[in-house]
Amino acid sequence: MNYVAQLEAEHNQCIFCGSENPHGLQLKFNTTEKGVYSEFVLDKRFQGYAGIAQGGIVAGVLDCAMTHCLFKMKVRALTARLNVRYRHEVPIEQELNVSAGLSETVHDCYVLKAKLCRGRKVLATAEGFFMPVEAKEPLT
Repeated sequence: MNYVAQLEAEHNQCIFCGSENPHGLQLKFNTTEKGVYSEFVLDKRFQGYAGIAQGGIVAGVLDCAMTHCLFKMKVRALTARLNVRYRHEVPIEQELNVSAGLSETVHDCYVLKAKLCRGRKVLATAEGFFMPVEAKEPLT
C-alpha cells in the first residue's frame, strides 16, 4: 500500500470520507492541478433547516477536502484552525462540489483554502491552518 493510500486508510471511519462508514458521505477526491476536487449530494441526514445543510456539516466537508489535499501531498496533519465563511445556504439533495488547494506554508505548517459550490456559485469558503503530526505507527 502506498503512503497516500495509508493516510486515506486512517480515515476509513470518517463521517465525510470514510470508505467503511456506511452512515457517512464517503466522499471520493480526485487530484487536480491545484489540489483536490469532489462531487457529491447531501441527503436529509445532513439537514439543519428544511432543505438546507447544517452548518457544521458544511464546515466538515471543507475541512475534509483540505485534509485530502494534504494527503495527496503526502502530509499527515491535524486542523489547528478553521475559518469558514458561509455565503449562501447549501441545499440538500442537489449536486455540489468541493475543492481545496495549498495556499502557503508557514514555518512547518500548511495553510489551505477550500470552496463549496453548486455549479459555479460559491456557497461557502474556508481557510485552514494545519500542523503536521507523526503517525502512531510508522507509515511505509
